[in-house]
Amino acid sequence: MATLSLKNRSTSVHTVPIEEWYEELADEAANPEYILMQEQEDELIETHNEIQLENKMTTTTTAKKGFDVKAFLKTAAVLANVEAAPSVKVYPCPAWLTLKNGVLINRANAFSVTAGVIKAARQVIDAITYTQRQYEVATENLLVQELRATRVTAETHSFGPAITKLGQDLAFKGGALDAPGFNPDGNEFTAACDEAAAEVDKLEAVLANGERILAEIFTWIEDNAADLELKVETGYTVKLGPIGNEIRSARMELLTLDTLQYGIAAQREFIRNAR
Repeated sequence: MATLSLKNRSTSVHTVPIEEWYEELADEAANPEYILMQEQEDELIETHNEIQLENKMTTTTTAKKGFDVKAFLKTAAVLANVEAAPSVKVYPCPAWLTLKNGVLINRANAFSVTAGVIKAARQVIDAITYTQRQYEVATENLLVQELRATRVTAETHSFGPAITKLGQDLAFKGGALDAPGFNPDGNEFTAACDEAAAEVDKLEAVLANGERILAEIFTWIEDNAADLELKVETGYTVKLGPIGNEIRSARMELLTLDTLQYGIAAQREFIRNAR
């Protein structure tokens, strides 16, 4: 067997079999390069396992319902007695409502919107009242024209032969509306009756349109007044001052179909005093 001689500092000689050195050098576990590569490979495997675990946790968390932050903040605001910010919701402007340029229908413009709604209701009510008077006059005129066209007299032959013959012809036809003739105001019977009937029909259509618009205003008030916090002055409250004097303050109530009349009366009073 071959041996390898080594000398130490004391010049003594030790012999180690070459085969043992070869076996030691051939062991990869003792090779520094192999050890370094093995450590790097272990680190890569560990990193890969951590990434897989993190991805799995992220996927699981996403699949579950997340924490409702908005609900938590609302609850915290209530517990802290923090007032909510005014609503910025903007409502579409109906055709019957006229506001100044740039005025939007929201809570911030509640005063202007209330005044506009009351003004619209007041104008429609006034227009219906005025048209109702016209309708009554037109109905009476139509009745007069119909009575004139179908008038009769108890005196026989009081108008002469021609008029008597006309009366007989009208009686034979069943009425005077289909025959020519003149009213005391100079209009023909048929034309006067047709004109009076057309006027009545026109005013009936105007009244129906006014009632429709007024119904739309009432519906809009019921649907949106509370949400927009539209309020109207319905009177005043009285309290005593430090010396017993009376202090009056306006009583504001929600705009409803009942309190609408107070707003209309206040607007009319304001217009009357401004003239």
